[in-house]
Amino acid sequence: MKEFDPYRTNLNEIELYLPNLNKDLQNILIGKIINRDITQKAKYLITNYIQKSSKIIKEKNHNIELEFYTELGNLLTEHHRQLSGNIGISTPKIEKMISIALENGAFGAKINGSGFGGCMFALASENKKEIMDNIAEVGGIGYSVKTSEGVGFY
Repeated sequence: MKEFDPYRTNLNEIELYLPNLNKDLQNILIGKIINRDITQKAKYLITNYIQKSSKIIKEKNHNIELEFYTELGNLLTEHHRQLSGNIGISTPKIEKMISIALENGAFGAKINGSGFGGCMFALASENKKEIMDNIAEVGGIGYSVKTSEGVGFY
């Protein structure tokens, strides 16, 4: 496909060409295109939220915050599903830790790092201790991390 652009080509545009690849490569390509689109959705979601955040904070609108974290968590989990299912980058231990995090109220979770490194993260606001304790039961080590405001002068 001469006009293939990894930044813009839609999944439906490559369907005709997929049979030219073996099944594993088909799945990897599909997973990477879907994850590219998920990443773009997440970027838009975060950018939109940041632009509205000062207004949200002033209004103390927790519904908008909850909607944001719920949607971001869903995108994280869907991104992981592509990494795990189509691309084949995960381990049984990571899958168990992700399941535990989601079962205990995390908004979303995914493998992190360069693959097979045994690292995942979960986006959660409630039940952090419970999530970390349950992850420890399957051999993981949980850390609670708080995001900063970014680079600043001190």
